[in-house]
Amino acid sequence: MGTGSLRLGLPVSAGVRCVQHYCYLGLLPASQDGYSEATALYIARYGAPPSGTVVYLQTRHQIDGWTDVPKVTSAKVPAPSGYTPLRASALRPGMAALTVRRQPPPSL
Repeated sequence: MGTGSLRLGLPVSAGVRCVQHYCYLGLLPASQDGYSEATALYIARYGAPPSGTVVYLQTRHQIDGWTDVPKVTSAKVPAPSGYTPLRASALRPGMAALTVRRQPPPSL
């Protein structure tokens, strides 16, 4: 029977595509339908990550003393339900969220 380890990178901005350093989080939870839920492990140790950030997870299976190549997965942390961006909440009722003002082309 094999086990798997779960490591994670600290939350980064959505533009970051690679994380170099991972912290050991624990053993990979038992899978259901081929997926393991790691949210509870993360929140128990580090608390909820900030919304809009990306969390990178690294899994590595170990069977009979042999380990496979680490597999990296990332997930974007969604905004909480009912979240209204500051710009939209600052608008008066009936005001458009975005106004584009067209400038006439310069005359030559």
